[in-house]
Parts: sequence; structure tokens; C-alpha cells
Amino acid sequence: MTGPVTLLHATVLVFAFAACAANRQDVSGSLPAPTQGEEQLPPAGFGTLRVDDIALLFETPDLRIRVLPLDERVIRLLSPDSYASVAGLKRVKRAQIEEAARQYGVADPALFSVSFYGLRERATFSPEELTLQSRGRFFRPLAFVALSPGWGERQVDQRGSAQAIVLYEPGMALFWEDLLVTYQGYSTAAWSGIAKTLERERVSVFARAAAAGKQ
Repeated sequence: MTGPVTLLHATVLVFAFAACAANRQDVSGSLPAPTQGEEQLPPAGFGTLRVDDIALLFETPDLRIRVLPLDERVIRLLSPDSYASVAGLKRVKRAQIEEAARQYGVADPALFSVSFYGLRERATFSPEELTLQSRGRFFRPLAFVALSPGWGERQVDQRGSAQAIVLYEPGMALFWEDLLVTYQGYSTAAWSGIAKTLERERVSVFARAAAAGKQ
């Protein structure tokens, strides 16, 4: 009796294990994997980063270009004063941002503050050529909300600047390291380091908020 019973038990266990594995596979297959850095909006007021820590800066022969993401998932990792400043900028221009987004049928555009600084006199710039690439997808500017009076002239003098909020289609993975910013053949992949900084700070922000009982 021992042999047949053992064999029967073994057979039952094999089928039970297979069924459980199949169930786990079905369940996991039905749940999309969360996008890195997008599971939960971090609480404001617990960050320590500076604006320069999350800004991309690169140059062409005529221009220095600064690109700053305005995504809440990112700017909430800034220090309280820095967050208040950047969030205030979005708030002041909210109506214009929403109007520009409606024109292109985009409910939740990706927002970036973009500045062009002149490295020579009468340096021209074409903000339409500032493209971003994330996870194999290209993003081109949809609209601009000027932050400086001379933005519409598309020209800056040496040591002068022009700044605007640029609207892109949503869908960028800002906590991934592959974000690439390109302008007229010049590009920077420095976001790789920034993404690592953001991920570390994100963990710290949630830990500080939990310790303060604010999460």
C-alpha cells in the first residue's frame, strides 16, 4: 500500500503545484507592472534637492539651453522653498497652460521650463526643434507659454535670455535613465544621473514623511 499511496500523493502534489503556478501566472499577467517612480505622488515639503539638481544644461555654439521638468512627481522632491517657487510659476500660468493644452486636445501635458541663453550677439533660437526622447518615443513641442517678454522674437543677445513653459504630449518616463534632450543635432544624456538622484530622493522623501506622520 505504501508505494501506490506515495505515488498518488506525489501525483496530486504535482497537479496542485502546476495549478498554483498557472494561477500565479494568470494573476500576474493580468496586472500591468507599475511604471517606475509613478506609483504614488510624493508629499511636498520633505525634499532637499535644488532646482539645479534637476535641470539639464547643455550648449550649442550660439546658445546655452536649460531644461527643467515641471512634473509634480519631480518638483515635489525639491526643498520647500524651491518647490514653492516652481509650483508658483505653474500656478501663475495655469490658465494659459490649460488653454494651450485644449487647443491640442491634451488633457495633461508634460511641462518643461526652457531657457535659451545667448553666447553671442543676436543669437537666434528655434524652440520647435527642442525634442525629447523617452523609452524609444519622440516628443516634439506642442505649444509655448512665454515667461519672458522677448520669447516671441526668437533671438537673444549675448548674456541675454528667453524663457517659456513648453508643452509636450504626456507619457515620458522621468524616473527612467534614458531621457534624451536634443536641439539642432546637439544633445545631452545627463538625465541618466538626474534620474538616479530623483529615485534616491524619492525614497528619502517618503521616509521623512512617514517619520513625521504625514504620509
